[in-house]
Amino acid sequence: MAQTKEEILEKRKKYNLENKEKIKKLKEKYKESGYSKSYQKAWALKNPKKKKKYNSDYSKNHAEEIKIKKHQKYLKNKEIVLKKNKKYKKIYQQRNKVKVNARNLARVHIKIENRNCKYCNNPANQRHHPDYLQPLIVEFICSDCHERIHSKYLMKGGSTVSCSN
Repeated sequence: MAQTKEEILEKRKKYNLENKEKIKKLKEKYKESGYSKSYQKAWALKNPKKKKKYNSDYSKNHAEEIKIKKHQKYLKNKEIVLKKNKKYKKIYQQRNKVKVNARNLARVHIKIENRNCKYCNNPANQRHHPDYLQPLIVEFICSDCHERIHSKYLMKGGSTVSCSN
């Protein structure tokens, strides 16, 4: 059963209050051990598979907590984030005029409703432009296949590759 933000924060506060001495001792032990961020970085570089597995497991086991922390960070820096997003959007549109034009034309003139993915036959929820210079020629695909197409496209140095589930 998923916990609410308030429950998680309350649980953390309660734990910290009940275990002040234990936390203090652990912090002192940590400082005395010489265990540092540089050691962590070195270990991560030597053990990339273990680090990836640890991160994956941690993300799964602490998903709600991570979500709350990210949201709190966003709320704390909301104005800065929104300014950066607006600035990035403007830069992206200037650098990718052909791509943005193709997307906008397709959005207005070509509807996705009642279409199936070209590759896996699941309901399509996205349009893919094989060639941005032909904005009204699109493939209807699901988000999973679209992600695969672009990851394979980047890996193959620009040649499109079919995908399947």
